[in-house]
Amino acid sequence: IVCTLSNVSGSVRAYRSGTWRGDAFDNLYNVGGADAANTMVAGLANVVDGSTVGFTFACSATYAGSPVPLAGLVVADAESTTNTGGEYIEATPNTAGTTWRIIERLRSAGCTTSTTAALNAAGLLRLTSDAAECSNTSPTGFGPAVVSFMQGGTSANVSLKGRGFEG
Repeated sequence: IVCTLSNVSGSVRAYRSGTWRGDAFDNLYNVGGADAANTMVAGLANVVDGSTVGFTFACSATYAGSPVPLAGLVVADAESTTNTGGEYIEATPNTAGTTWRIIERLRSAGCTTSTTAALNAAGLLRLTSDAAECSNTSPTGFGPAVVSFMQGGTSANVSLKGRGFEG
């Protein structure tokens, strides 16, 4: 599987979920365990706290040198979004006929904040939350996080705004 980034605006870096106490993605998917034990790097983060970044990603697969069709790709909030500061992730598929599906959601027990998934007529899916992230209501809180599946799509234009980057 080969994935490429192009048309990058702003600064992004690879992100390993589990490095921040409010992460939820590493509780769903990880290598080596959740939280700091996770070694799977599966996300991108903006380098400048509170900034908005954009990029195009495209993926393809081969097996023994022959192309293998992909059923689609995942777009996820690898940490947690909060309505404070207007955080969001949005993606517009570059493949006609793409169908969006929410396939996984997670938030800590007792947290009532939800991820909102809004789809417009052009196929843009915007993920944001309806309140403060769960770590604001409990020191052991995480999420909300959501995993969406871009069925039939192998490329998308992405924009994300996040805050709280440390590093």
